[in-house]
Amino acid sequence: MAQMASRASVELYVGLALKARGIPGTATQDAFVIRTFWNGVNVLGIEGLVMFKRKIQFDAKNYTVSVPNPDAGAPTTISV
Repeated sequence: MAQMASRASVELYVGLALKARGIPGTATQDAFVIRTFWNGVNVLGIEGLVMFKRKIQFDAKNYTVSVPNPDAGAPTTISV
């Protein structure tokens, strides 16, 4: 039980720290992607899954996620 509480605390404080650095809902952080999924990525240092609200392209063979640019530019590619 104590381990679950500590993970929840870390997740809460990481979220608060990221929110305090910029506009609510957006943040820029250097990070290491350790896993990709069809709906998000797992990032070293952040507890939990970073999920995307819009449709993304997932390439399981190359461990890559492509997020479309809302301004109709080139998509952003995230990979392990």
